Amino acid sequence: MSYYYQGNNYTTSSSVYWTPGVKILIIANAIVFALQVILYSIESRNSGTWRPFSYFIQYFALDTSKVIPKLWLWQLLSYSFLHSITDIFHLFFNLLTLFFFGHIVEERYGTKRFLAFYLVCAVFAAGVYVSLQFLYPGRSIMLGASGAIMGVLVLAACILPDVTVLFYFIFPMKLRTLIWILVGMDIYMVLIPHGGVAASAHLGGAFFGYLCYLFSGRFHRYYMQWKRKIALEYQKEKEKSSYNMREEIDRILDKIHQNGIQSLTAKEKEFLQNASKKYKSNS
Repeated sequence: MSYYYQGNNYTTSSSVYWTPGVKILIIANAIVFALQVILYSIESRNSGTWRPFSYFIQYFALDTSKVIPKLWLWQLLSYSFLHSITDIFHLFFNLLTLFFFGHIVEERYGTKRFLAFYLVCAVFAAGVYVSLQFLYPGRSIMLGASGAIMGVLVLAACILPDVTVLFYFIFPMKLRTLIWILVGMDIYMVLIPHGGVAASAHLGGAFFGYLCYLFSGRFHRYYMQWKRKIALEYQKEKEKSSYNMREEIDRILDKIHQNGIQSLTAKEKEFLQNASKKYKSNS
């Protein structure tokens, strides 16, 4: 898949896509998928009661009968690194989308914020999926990174809405147009009977991506202000502590000058020793 600005000379090289955060997520998903395949192979050859693949899915896929009732809350994130081993295209298209569009978000917000966004988006999408179980009662299991990937795709579209993409490598369209098509399909899937509740996770990821675009700048400013405030308060407290220490040292030295060192209490001697060590370590 390639993209460009219409009417502008804008091109990308393959190295641009392979940003650090994108690389980490793709490798992590690939490793987990390989582990799934290995466990499935072991289980399929084992006729006994040991079922490593089934246990792995049971504990790490998102199971609505366990995540809230049994407080298996890690499933709200772990499910996003699992994929169906019987449908390789599930993993392939998720990682392909991440490869082509993840760098747009990462270059805008930085690697740490991109990774944080991806993980929180996966949890948010899972929360939407679990919440919709009130409308679709019964046990259901979900796995896959599609919710988080949808969030990345929507955020990328908010950043570069007029980028032209080749949908399925054939149909050219604006990225924002593609988003409306995907969101419309997911809404349809959620509303029709037995249409697939997992589509709600896609919508949750899309909604979270849009929220991040609207409020991430404001939140980041608040965070930086709070961080500076904490740093200033820490510096003031450090200066106050240093001033109090100097005051106490002066008092003890005056006491030594007037009455001799033998007049010091054990606590005062220990304080001087600790103060001496602290000044030596700071010098």
